Amino acid sequence: MDEREKKGAQVEGGEEIDNEIPKEDIDEALKEAEDISGDRSMKAEGDSGEGYEGRDDKRGVDEGMEGEGGEDGSSEVGVVREELENAKREASEKHDQYLRVLAEFENFKKRVQKESAESRRYANEELLKAMLPVIDNLERALEHGGNDAKDDPMVEGIKMVQKQFLETLTKFGVSQVEALGEPFDPNFHEAMMQIATNDSPPNTVVTEIAKGYLFNDRLIRPAMVGVSVAAGNADAQGLSSDEDDKAEGEDTGKEGADDMKEDGEGLD
Repeated sequence: MDEREKKGAQVEGGEEIDNEIPKEDIDEALKEAEDISGDRSMKAEGDSGEGYEGRDDKRGVDEGMEGEGGEDGSSEVGVVREELENAKREASEKHDQYLRVLAEFENFKKRVQKESAESRRYANEELLKAMLPVIDNLERALEHGGNDAKDDPMVEGIKMVQKQFLETLTKFGVSQVEALGEPFDPNFHEAMMQIATNDSPPNTVVTEIAKGYLFNDRLIRPAMVGVSVAAGNADAQGLSSDEDDKAEGEDTGKEGADDMKEDGEGLD
């Protein structure tokens, strides 16, 4: 320290203050200051390192949790999708079953309606069948009466009854099957005999033993008929022709009439 420093500074009240400080004290103070400064720096660095390490650790934990959560979420989504597909497939199967059941029910309903309508339409079929022998007997009575009995009141009465009977049956849907002169049709005709003749084409109805009847276009009795065959074929087959066949047809017709008459009496 120079002379000026040793003398001191201006003092108040005329006294002089000694500014001289020992060197040891200064060195000690500087050392303490350096120690304090070093401790603070180390502490700051330690705090900073711990913060980064903590954040890294936390980030790692969070990433691990997110990874585990992502795997669980993916598996849950897969399960939900599978359940949804199963539900859609089951719903589609149920819908198909519903459509099939609905179609079956509609067919069943139509079938029941058709059967019910047919049942109502043909409800009197058995009754009308039972009436047919009565008509046959009336026709046979008129045939046996012949032309000589035209003016006979009884014959006229039978004609009126027969006409009224047929008109009543017609109102209920009964009609006669056309047979005489028609080609033989097994759907409407029942062949009772073969008649050898050259007057009609083969397989033609040439005689009618009993009339056939339809009820609302349904066959309730076929016409019982005699069918023509060529005379040459009849001889080859050992069949009689012309007069013999006609006589046989008349006998068969009489037998059929007698049988029908007995049926009518049985109904009475």
